Amino acid sequence: MRANRQNFEDRTIVGLDIGTAIVTFVVCTQHDEGIEVIGIGDSPTAGMQRGMVSNIEALVESIESAKAKASSMCMREIDRVI
Repeated sequence: MRANRQNFEDRTIVGLDIGTAIVTFVVCTQHDEGIEVIGIGDSPTAGMQRGMVSNIEALVESIESAKAKASSMCMREIDRVI
């Protein structure tokens, strides 16, 4: 099982964008031929006003919602992001 986890860490890239309107997760795998998107999740951003965090709990809920959608799509647990 350790080999599978190491392979996931070495070959998978997870990006997170927290925008004022939408929070987005993108999960990609790196191959010799390039990068393939295997999961995307987004959620309306809550807890942000004028580019500043106004409600951290609401923002965390938005992030968790987007993360769950991306994780479900790629069928992998997401525990690290760029």
